[in-house]
Amino acid sequence: MRCKSPVGSGAKLNKGTGTSPTLTNTVCIEVSIPPTKVSHWKRASEKAGETAA
Repeated sequence: MRCKSPVGSGAKLNKGTGTSPTLTNTVCIEVSIPPTKVSHWKRASEKAGETAA
């Protein structure tokens, strides 16, 4: 997976698929960022998802 910038790449990937950007962002984040930062990014992702929705 090429998810070095999870939020940006996740959003772009999902524009054509109709899936939730937050889900893809979380997956990319878990693959590319150390576990200590995952919870922080998940919270940021959820907030971004709520704002977008």
